[in-house]
Amino acid sequence: MTEHQEPGGREDGGSGYDFPTYPIDGRPSFAPLSIPGKPRVLVVSIPKSGTYLIAAFLRELGLVDTGVHINDDGFYDYRGRTISEMVSEYRQFRKILPLPKTMELVRAGQFAVGHLVWAPEALAATAGSSIIFAKRELRSAMVSMMRFLSRPGRGGDWAWKTIEEPRVRFLEFLHDRGPELLSWIESMAGWEAQPEVFTVRFEDLVQGSREHAQALAAKAGIELPPDRAAGMLERVLGQPTKTWSGGISQTAACWSDAAESLFRKLGGIELNRRLGYRDRIGTVGSKRSAESMLWEYRRMLEETKCRLAAREQEIEAVTAEKERLERTLAGYSVYSFPNLCRAAARAIEHCRRRGYRCVAFYGAGDHTAKLLPIWEGLGGPPVAALLVSENPGKPFCGRPVLAAGGPLPPEVQAVVPSSHTHETTLRKSWLPAHPEVPWVPLWEADEAAPTIPDNHD
Repeated sequence: MTEHQEPGGREDGGSGYDFPTYPIDGRPSFAPLSIPGKPRVLVVSIPKSGTYLIAAFLRELGLVDTGVHINDDGFYDYRGRTISEMVSEYRQFRKILPLPKTMELVRAGQFAVGHLVWAPEALAATAGSSIIFAKRELRSAMVSMMRFLSRPGRGGDWAWKTIEEPRVRFLEFLHDRGPELLSWIESMAGWEAQPEVFTVRFEDLVQGSREHAQALAAKAGIELPPDRAAGMLERVLGQPTKTWSGGISQTAACWSDAAESLFRKLGGIELNRRLGYRDRIGTVGSKRSAESMLWEYRRMLEETKCRLAAREQEIEAVTAEKERLERTLAGYSVYSFPNLCRAAARAIEHCRRRGYRCVAFYGAGDHTAKLLPIWEGLGGPPVAALLVSENPGKPFCGRPVLAAGGPLPPEVQAVVPSSHTHETTLRKSWLPAHPEVPWVPLWEADEAAPTIPDNHD
């Protein structure tokens, strides 16, 4: 590839156009690069037949994308635009220019795409181009077109867009847009009959056919072995493009007997036959139809597998996030270290307000081992003993362990419960044994504690 933009040249190439051009060998071009010795390539296609899939393949081959979508009387200038902008804001990118002038701006080794009506004038304007004509079975093309036109900002505010049921929605779409679209497609069908035009079927493209990939590359001036050409095509299949609707349209989900009857009435059957699609997908007696049906079901199966795999990954991700959050929440539970510090500070303040200068903890386990250093660090009153409901034993954390129902050290003026979950139970067992000793709540709110006569005020 060679860059031919002249030093100091203006972006419009001095051509006087109201859109950017680039000078190559003294003449304007849509793109600043060309490939001498390679043909300029024009992809002419019926709508939804893989226009931008072919464009992606040509880019993969190394050709220069002009970034324009050509029409009979001008083009859409999509250079530097995002897919979202191309889909929803396409009207503002429209440029009016005669087809011969438009084609002059497509240079060697560059390519452009478009939906061009076939006419002798169009054939003359595109002379010297390597032309690729893309087609598709019209039932699936019409379903895909409905999906594309349903996207925000595309087309008009048609009533069928609000219908939820797929078959009813498509039938209304076919009534509303079918006559115009099929007439438009019919005006393009003449390209296939031109001997210098290479025709490719959408169905063969999406199957990644080795022979078709190789032939398509050769038409673009790139000679490749079949396997390498197919590998390059495979790399671009499924990648988002301007008109990609998220997957292969599933015709069966939208088609109905009423749609088939209207399709026939609108001339769809005859036009399909003209394009080389002889019978309805699924009818007996057509090898091509049987292959198309098999291809469609295989694609549906692949899409279903991909969706299931994606859903499984989503479930795994959600499960992992749930476990992470549960671990995080466990660290910030009501009995976490920060909350234990707050509970201890609250109990110490309670003791200070009441003048309790020495306390006992009711509990001698892990909770107490955590509470004691916090209590001491916050300047709480000395803890003279640890109390247990039964089986007092050897000292714990440097304090004697005594029976809660037995006599207390004389210096103890209040008792503080030390338990994660049994504070209410401990309080109930404490009252009958020592009604004279005040209870200082730890986890429970102060007002939840019973009113106890205070002999130390």
